[in-house]
Amino acid sequence: MYKIKQLFLVILSFTFCYQAAASNLDSGGNVITAVRLASQPSHVAAYNVYKPVKPLESKEGVTVLLDYSKGALFNLVPATYFADLIELVTELGHTFESSNQGILNHNLNNYGVIIFDTVFSSKDYSDQEISAIETFVANGGAVLILGEARGCADCIEANANLSKISEALAGITLGVNTLTPTDLYFSALAPHELFDGVSQLYFRYGGALNVSGVAFEIATTNDRVNSLIGLKDKVAVLGDSSFVSSGWSNQYWGKADSITFLENLFSYLTGVENQPEVFGGSVSGCAMHNGEPLVNAKVRLFIVKGKRPPIATERTDEYGCYEFTEVDPDVRYRTVIKSPK
Repeated sequence: MYKIKQLFLVILSFTFCYQAAASNLDSGGNVITAVRLASQPSHVAAYNVYKPVKPLESKEGVTVLLDYSKGALFNLVPATYFADLIELVTELGHTFESSNQGILNHNLNNYGVIIFDTVFSSKDYSDQEISAIETFVANGGAVLILGEARGCADCIEANANLSKISEALAGITLGVNTLTPTDLYFSALAPHELFDGVSQLYFRYGGALNVSGVAFEIATTNDRVNSLIGLKDKVAVLGDSSFVSSGWSNQYWGKADSITFLENLFSYLTGVENQPEVFGGSVSGCAMHNGEPLVNAKVRLFIVKGKRPPIATERTDEYGCYEFTEVDPDVRYRTVIKSPK
């Protein structure tokens, strides 16, 4: 069937539109047969082709480690609490690992970024562990620390536990107060590459930071009273983790310009650029199930050859259609469309 289709496409050498129905879903809600509408030479029209990331010249994607060895608040699990963040990190070309084995049981030279989150910091970090983290940073590693509000006794203790790391690395204390309102939108952002393409950010029930003179305060509440994001070299400290979480019915992920900010943040921490390389073509398509358009379905693009993470995502519109522009016709991809919940 592949050879027949390939021959057919080679014969039709002009630019054309191709459309077919996608009607079957597997047990995971993924569309088995995708619909495509391509404005490309016909010999590539049967493939979705898109290349949104520059080829890495000197540095491949890194491994990002989430440490949850100190116990979780509210019985949270990293794989579900950070499901969307994990997907974003892998889409950027990195590998995401989470471990409860403890910092001292890892060769930290194997990692580019370590994430510490208050909701996974029920217990204290030892001086030996903090020393290992300091050595990791001194050797070029990056650290992302996510704080929380002072909304419960366990939260206060967890912020204090994690503050031992943030204070040692950047002179920043977590959770000095609970931010209001609970849904906090803010746009007091310093001129920094982390905020390229970002005009507003969102925290959900976050906590203010105390940023000392050794670090930079790069985001505050709009009244300039509370520090929200602090930065010292490749150590980034944020006063909230809920805005990157998927663990509360996925109701906080992606608000304001959070996704653009997170893409910038991981580009900065890893040293791997995420800027698009421009191509001239476009590929679009539509998907249906049982005769109805799949509206707001998630479309993911994968490189056909090898096991690689998705490199681009899109959502279908009210007609079940999607479009990717700046297409490279020389690379083959496959498409997976996930039915909306």
